[in-house]
This record gives sequence, structure tokens and C-alpha cells, in this order.
Amino acid sequence: MNYFEIFIWVLSFAIVAFLLFTVLNHRVDLSFVFGGAGKKKNGILILGLPDSGKTTIWAWFRYTLVLPTQTSMKVNEEEIPVHLMDKTVNVFLTDIPGNIKLRHQFIQYLPICKGIMFVVDSSKIDENYQEVSEYLYDVLTSTQVFEQKIPIAIICNKRDDEKSIKGTEIKLKIEDELNHLRSTRTLALDSHDDNGSYKDDIYLGIQDEKFEFLHIPNQVAFIETSFQSSLDKSPVLIGHSELSSWVIDRLE
Repeated sequence: MNYFEIFIWVLSFAIVAFLLFTVLNHRVDLSFVFGGAGKKKNGILILGLPDSGKTTIWAWFRYTLVLPTQTSMKVNEEEIPVHLMDKTVNVFLTDIPGNIKLRHQFIQYLPICKGIMFVVDSSKIDENYQEVSEYLYDVLTSTQVFEQKIPIAIICNKRDDEKSIKGTEIKLKIEDELNHLRSTRTLALDSHDDNGSYKDDIYLGIQDEKFEFLHIPNQVAFIETSFQSSLDKSPVLIGHSELSSWVIDRLE
């Protein structure tokens, strides 16, 4: 074996070792990266407008800490264990940026998605309910979300704020706006296949009846959350047990 062959062999070994280290270090499922029938379907998406608290919730599940965050312009994703009493599941938890130019990146994660957390700032819903509803409408009329009946948890976050309103009130407000959107949107979108996201023939709810979440194929839950200080002054996520239970139920 000459020096050139030795060099090529060492270089090839180094590349393979680097790729293996990168995959293991980032806990990436190879079937998810390279596609194919072996995809591990254990994904939960966290969606919502900017500053709704999406990344804070993602960080709580990842680190069990409240970390300082800012408006995110990148996807946060990692496979992590979720525990509740004697149950543990591994979930590929993905936080999608809420920026209007980036939020539709959620579509590429739908093939492994078992549930969607849609986070709402309950202290600002009176101001932004239209934008919240428009984004949620896009999610609900996504081909895979609709046809695969992907469950959705609407997370009414920041309930500790004095301006916040109850989850039951948020539900009615969003239903009213979705009813309005359903009647006014022409859905002037090209029909795409399952890789592309939307169909122009999806009708949310029942014809000639006011829109209600009960009328769509997806199970929709409303969960109230907030971050508060415990007795030892450390921050805790109020509603964490209900949220963890919802996640575990999706993956069992």
C-alpha cells in the first residue's frame, strides 16, 4: 500500500467517524435524515406566533429550566424523554419559529408528527386573535394534518398575567374567527400532494353550521399554562403535568 492509498484510507475513516459523532451528538434519527419507510414517528410540533412562549415551553421540556429566550429565527429540535409518574416516552420535540416567513416550515415535519402544540399568549389574544386564527386555519387545512387527524393542543400560555383570559373564552373567540375565515377565504391555493401541504377542497366543520372544534376530525384540547416561582423561588411550569400527559398519550 503506497502513501496515497494510506492517505485515502485515513481520510475515509476520519469522515465516517466525524459523521457518526455528529449524528450521535445531535441525537438525530438516521431514518428521519435520509427518509424511507423506517421513519420514527414520534414527533411533536410546537407552533404559534412570536413571543407566545413556544421556545420557553420547548426549553422546559428539554432542560426542566426556564431559560432566557428571544424571538427565535431558527428551528429548535431534539429527541428528549418526557416523564410523568411511572411513564416515559421519547419524543422528537420541534419548536418552529413564529415569524410569518418561517412558520410554514412545520410542513416538512408532518411525516413524523403525532401531535401539535399550538401556543397562544392568553394575555394578548384580544389584540392578535385574527393572526392567531389565520395561522391555526393554515395548520388545520394542511393536507396531512386534516387527513391524518393529527391531534392538537391549544396551549393558553401566560395565564398568570392579569390581562390573560380563560381557555374557555379563548376557544370561543378562535371558533368565531375561524367561522369568519371559513366563509371569507377563497383558499386560492394550488392543490398539492402530501409533500406540499394544502388542498383547496378542505372544508373545516359542517356545511351551513357555525364552526366548532367538535366538527373537525382532529381532537382539540385546551390546556392553560404559566411560569411561576415555587417556594424556593425557582420557576416552574404550571400545567406541566397536563401537558406531559397529553404528549405521552399521543405516543403510547
